[in-house]
Amino acid sequence: MKIDFNIITNWKFLAPMGVALISLGWSIFNFVFGKAVATKITQNDLKHINADITVLKTENKEIKVDLKQDLEKIFKRLGKIDKGLAVRDAICNERHKKT
Repeated sequence: MKIDFNIITNWKFLAPMGVALISLGWSIFNFVFGKAVATKITQNDLKHINADITVLKTENKEIKVDLKQDLEKIFKRLGKIDKGLAVRDAICNERHKKT
């Protein structure tokens, strides 16, 4: 059995080997570049999501404060209405006494 060491210089070997090496290099480049791009996009999305969450938390606190103030105003107004109704009923009962 004779081993042909001139196969490395043979074009029938070099052409497919060149295509295979170029394909391997391109695949490695695409993998590394794709991973870097995916990481960048993910980190950018996470940064925006974190910013949105902080904004929502502050808005939620502001809404809770507004609701508390609105409820206090409503309860104060209801108290005034109850007092007014009590006064009106007292006046009405005084004017229209059933004797």
